[in-house]
Amino acid sequence: FHWRSTSERERSSSWTEPSMRDPSLYFLLLLSLHLSTQVAISNESEKKESHGDCPHRCECKWRDGKQTVDCFNASLSGVPAMNTETQVLLLNHNYLPILRAETFRNLKLVHLQKIYLSNCFIREIQDHCF
Repeated sequence: FHWRSTSERERSSSWTEPSMRDPSLYFLLLLSLHLSTQVAISNESEKKESHGDCPHRCECKWRDGKQTVDCFNASLSGVPAMNTETQVLLLNHNYLPILRAETFRNLKLVHLQKIYLSNCFIREIQDHCF
């Protein structure tokens, strides 16, 4: 058994330190930069898509594992159009005196599970509103 000095071990090693002159290092660096840029662009477009169907003055987000449209106190006078994937709709504190026939059916909210309508000054809910 022979002990070698650190410099001897480093020289005899088959692995060498990468240098910036190494073309493969440049390739990997450019590839990782490109991929990280694509991920950032993809994430940004997903955000835009999720807010693209979000009604004006409302906030659309995932809350408690459900796609939620929060229009709390948004000065609405009618139920706005929104993403058909909406599961929870908060309309509290808006002026919605009449909920007209087919209002929710026309929005095609087939995944809707909960609607919050407190303090909306509701006077009438027409037949077939839901």
